[in-house]
Amino acid sequence: MPFLAESGRLDITVDDCRRIFPPLTEIPTPLAWPSIEHINWGNDREIPLEQFNNHGLSVLFSEPINQATLSLDTFIVTLEPPLNFDNLWGHVSFIVHGEVALQGDSMCLFRPDPIDRRSLAEWIRFEQERFNSNRIRCRVMLKGNAILSETDERPLDGDVFGQLRNDTDPDTNQPTTDLILPSGDGNKGGDFESWFYLVSDRELPPLRLDLEFNPPAILAPGRSTGTITLSRPAPQGGAQVNLTSDEILDVVTFPSSITIPEGETTRQFNVQTTQSVPVGETPVKITASVAGASDTAELRVGRIG
Repeated sequence: MPFLAESGRLDITVDDCRRIFPPLTEIPTPLAWPSIEHINWGNDREIPLEQFNNHGLSVLFSEPINQATLSLDTFIVTLEPPLNFDNLWGHVSFIVHGEVALQGDSMCLFRPDPIDRRSLAEWIRFEQERFNSNRIRCRVMLKGNAILSETDERPLDGDVFGQLRNDTDPDTNQPTTDLILPSGDGNKGGDFESWFYLVSDRELPPLRLDLEFNPPAILAPGRSTGTITLSRPAPQGGAQVNLTSDEILDVVTFPSSITIPEGETTRQFNVQTTQSVPVGETPVKITASVAGASDTAELRVGRIG
């Protein structure tokens, strides 16, 4: 800022320091980190031992994951059985061994080495005696700084936040905690953490089967529809129901068996009269049976002379 004595003037130089901002379309988009979108267990829920042994734990990622970054070192499952010492109460944590593998390119499955029922029953006995609980806590951790995407090897954003459910835990009488998925707080890395409880396989009530016909009486030529209903959903692979009859006149035809699909409870089949139906009314008893459960229903078949 020079001062010119001869003229008595003060010379001021102004520089334009303003920045010219680029168009919004030219601003680079922040990197998106892979996240966890779904898990096949309920956080803070109970899982029967059979379900854990047979189906394992599956995690769905938001994008393909590099198989080399998934292992027992990065997908860690631990159990917390009680200490079996008279003068020392508490829990010990140990890692559950098993196999970690991708199913497709973005679904990861942890298959545990099966846990023996007797071992779990023994742990639960000590847990009941010392802590008045009938289950064993299991924790799951996925290491966000080591699990990388297939493209660009971007680390997992595994941070996840919890929220209380509108229910009460039967063991603690406290609200249970759900996880808000997908995971992620916008930062790379961050471990995913969850927990659940292993419980002994509960004995299911005996399976019941009901068979009924609609209509219960038909005239030849005619057809009736049989409906089979199970008291609980069909297991994995479905339930094959066998159909038999004690009638010897061959007045109706029907399938020898039908399959109720996995997860469903009902299935229908057709009973058709034949040309052998005699004049008058012929009662036909048909029996449906599956897995030790059975039911017999009568269908009245007639012909007008």
